Amino acid sequence: MVDSARVRRLTGTGQLRELGNDKSLARKMGRRYGAEILILGTVSTSSHPFRVGDVEMFTNRAVVSARVIKSDTGDVMASASEENKLAGGRDAYEEPLQRAAQKLAEKLTEKAVAWWQKELGGSADFVLVVEGLSSYGQLNRLKSILSEETRGVQRVNQRSFDGSRAELDVQLKGKLRFLANDLVNLNLDGRRFTVKRQSANMLVVRLR
Repeated sequence: MVDSARVRRLTGTGQLRELGNDKSLARKMGRRYGAEILILGTVSTSSHPFRVGDVEMFTNRAVVSARVIKSDTGDVMASASEENKLAGGRDAYEEPLQRAAQKLAEKLTEKAVAWWQKELGGSADFVLVVEGLSSYGQLNRLKSILSEETRGVQRVNQRSFDGSRAELDVQLKGKLRFLANDLVNLNLDGRRFTVKRQSANMLVVRLR
């Protein structure tokens, strides 16, 4: 997790404000900080006086808004706003802020999960070609990562292996570009993947 204070120091407040409107900037920030999603939020508060007999009280209002952005595409996965009001002393915002933020988090989580489910859709079979492998053991480690740690992968079957090149049948729930993105960000034995070619039902990657 990277908080906004660090991003603001490195990029400036102006760029931070533009993240929600500039997809290319969102992708750049996601790659720079290794973030899969970006959460952009705003908070506003106000305090209005009223009297109960001779006692002056205040209605303290907090409004919290946020958007969840998928950094590799810049798409907005979820957005929501919550408001909370409480009577108390002047500028007593802590409790209404906490209540509004908790409700907002629940709403954003529900919407983001629904977005993922819709985006992933049904499952399909793809061919994954991996080049540049150093050993059969390295291939087995990759298959284990794909099967156990990679989102959407439901099954991995080995077609062939010739010493440095392997072909795998992958049953994937979701889009092939998601698998490509995950592989690009994967570190396998200190090495990284590059995407050489992608078609409707095949992904070719190389270890470098």
